[in-house]
Amino acid sequence: HMKSNRPSALTEEATVLFVDLRGSTPLAEAIGPEETQAVLSEMLERLTGVVAANNGEVEHTLGDGLMAVFRGEAPGHHSLRATTAARAMQESVSGVREYVGKQHNRPLDLVVGLESGMVSGARVHVTDQEGWHSFGATVNLAARLQSECASFDTSILMGPGTWSLVRSKFRTKYLGRVTLKGISDAIPVYCFEDRISEAGAKY
Repeated sequence: HMKSNRPSALTEEATVLFVDLRGSTPLAEAIGPEETQAVLSEMLERLTGVVAANNGEVEHTLGDGLMAVFRGEAPGHHSLRATTAARAMQESVSGVREYVGKQHNRPLDLVVGLESGMVSGARVHVTDQEGWHSFGATVNLAARLQSECASFDTSILMGPGTWSLVRSKFRTKYLGRVTLKGISDAIPVYCFEDRISEAGAKY
């Protein structure tokens, strides 16, 4: 779904979202690769639908998660579309999570990292496939925040860039700081104060 009129490389303001399904490895050990694949495919399809509904682009899917970029091209601020998507994701996969919990007694947790800022991107060719590759500090921080969700005991973690853009729209809470390789100052991180599972659109 790459916009064909985009130049071959650019830097723009955007919000980057990483989402990951925690618990898929023990699940695979319990129910086998085929059924795990079916569960993951169903969840990824739902998550991709949430991204599309909020005018984001899935840049790549990772075995049990994905990376999406929300840009300024669509109506509605990219930070609000991304945070709305992050919150709706929990709801969109709740049925699958309940099924896995009941059938297999295995928890599956969805964790999301969000950051807004300048994002560089370039058109890349890999084996005759043309794709868009985003990179830079905003992307790195969003990925890191997603991996830090467990240590802050939250399902969505956002960096200062996203927080400053959405703090007037949602009740948020300061959680602490994370240090990043190559960045001397520790970075403040935030979560939403309300229970996400009650919020967000139904898909």
